[in-house]
Amino acid sequence: MAISSEFLDQLKSRLQLSSIIGTRVRLKRKGRYMSGLCPFHSEKTPSFTVNDAQGNYHCFGCGAHGDAITFIQLSENMTFTEAVEKLAPLAGMSPPPSSFTSKETVQKIKDVYDTLEEAASFFQSVLRSNQGQEARKYLDRRCIQPETRERFRLGFAPDNNALKTYLLARGHSEQRLLEAGLLSKNQEESYTYDRFRHRLMFPVWDRQGRIIAFGGRLLGSGDPKYLNSPETDVFHKGSILYGYHLARRPAQEAQRVVVCEGYMDVIALHQAGIEYAVAPLGTALTENQMTLLWNLTPTPVLCFDGDAPGQKAALRTAERVLPILKAGYSLQYVHLPEGEDPDSLIRGGSLSRLKDIFENPTPLADLLWHQTLKATPLKTPEDRAKFEKTLMSLVQEIKDPLLRNTYRETFRNRLFEFFHSHKRRGTGKKIQNNMISPAQVKPNFDPVYIQQKILFAGLLNYPQLIEEYYEYFLELDINLESLRHLRDDIILKINENSTLDASLLYHYLYSDGFTELLNDILCEDIYRHASFARPGTDIEYVRQGWLEVYSHLQNLKKITERTKNIDERFKHSLSPLLQAMMRRDIHN
Repeated sequence: MAISSEFLDQLKSRLQLSSIIGTRVRLKRKGRYMSGLCPFHSEKTPSFTVNDAQGNYHCFGCGAHGDAITFIQLSENMTFTEAVEKLAPLAGMSPPPSSFTSKETVQKIKDVYDTLEEAASFFQSVLRSNQGQEARKYLDRRCIQPETRERFRLGFAPDNNALKTYLLARGHSEQRLLEAGLLSKNQEESYTYDRFRHRLMFPVWDRQGRIIAFGGRLLGSGDPKYLNSPETDVFHKGSILYGYHLARRPAQEAQRVVVCEGYMDVIALHQAGIEYAVAPLGTALTENQMTLLWNLTPTPVLCFDGDAPGQKAALRTAERVLPILKAGYSLQYVHLPEGEDPDSLIRGGSLSRLKDIFENPTPLADLLWHQTLKATPLKTPEDRAKFEKTLMSLVQEIKDPLLRNTYRETFRNRLFEFFHSHKRRGTGKKIQNNMISPAQVKPNFDPVYIQQKILFAGLLNYPQLIEEYYEYFLELDINLESLRHLRDDIILKINENSTLDASLLYHYLYSDGFTELLNDILCEDIYRHASFARPGTDIEYVRQGWLEVYSHLQNLKKITERTKNIDERFKHSLSPLLQAMMRRDIHN
């Protein structure tokens, strides 16, 4: 018996390979890969690599290669079916008996793949022919180059059931064309006809690069403007992202993935060199699609139009993703100028502006705050209570208890700061629906303690830097006893397991009783002082910011020591006024 390809694709997309292999192999991050000693042969130098984004492992020593299923088969001496049954619960799946299909069904699915591949080749050939002249002119107007058309295998579907006639002549049955989603059926008269007619055609691929469906844009007037294949044995649109197989490697290298709205946006971005762009197929992001994105990067960037519908769509996606958020994984958002999309900005010569927009996204927490604030009047105490209640109801949707608590504390701090600042500015002034700037808030704080918390936040969110800055971290002159205990525990955890990621490190530290201190460190107040310490920041930016804060602290320490020495030497011979003047000169 075989297992359906759909089930296997879902299973693999839900699993994080490094977590499975990490139970048997000590893995260490090496750029976009993880590496360790190969479990299948004896070696002293690590040659075994794991790639979460591609879902496979490879040993350069013995040549072992495979995915999660293969690893369980080899490491636990299981059959293929046994390995799938073991992994299914880890992915939150219970494979029904229907997932186990006969060889005849496997052959049937293979035939569907073959039929779809032939259909794509047919559409491509029509686009190149005289019949495709109108579609080529449309692509010319959209500035889509010939090489881009070939890369994305764009085609054209003519009228008059041309595809049906072609494929039947090639030996494909009418039933197979229906199963592949290429034909529609008139139920009253029981005849079939081409589903796609007079449309620019966009093949849709699965993660392995196999064509599984099509999208078609109507050329001329009529509805619907865009038409997708129906759901079939090989196509389930909630589990697919358009362009994923092309974006996977660029996204790994850039550690960034941009999710836009449509086929043309993805194609235009790839053509412009932004090859880490993907799109859902006309639906809101599903849990399966989020898992695919998080396999590429912990903080995907969602791109929306800047108008009111675009902002509402962004909030809907945010609300949808809250239940599946987990420590270290989130979303970021960008809103384009009103009336623009990635394609129009590129064609308008604003590629550099678009890149700047992508490089300055809004974190999920900020989007929830701003959008809720924008939708809520704040004229009365009841309005304020409603604003807080709405925020906390969003937080309650987060299932991960540690993350839910962190969000709750972050929003409580913001609420206090926001309303307290308005109160200090005086009564009778209208409360504006916008965030206050850091300059408007003057909290009573110790700058040394703030900077120390910044350094802790940077290392907690990027534990791979702890080894790199180990000596610096130990040299920090920390007066607060609880902060010293936290440093000691962090170092202990890293010494025990140098491959800890941020989420696991948080888990251990929360379990050790540092909840209140961690909430005080990993919060928006700290990130406003030092944006480099936020999760999802470029690692080089983190390094630069961390070292700058550390150097500043060390300089403050030297100045303090010099001032103290002067006080000791001259406290009996100089007046208090002269002592104060000398301290001022040292600081200047």
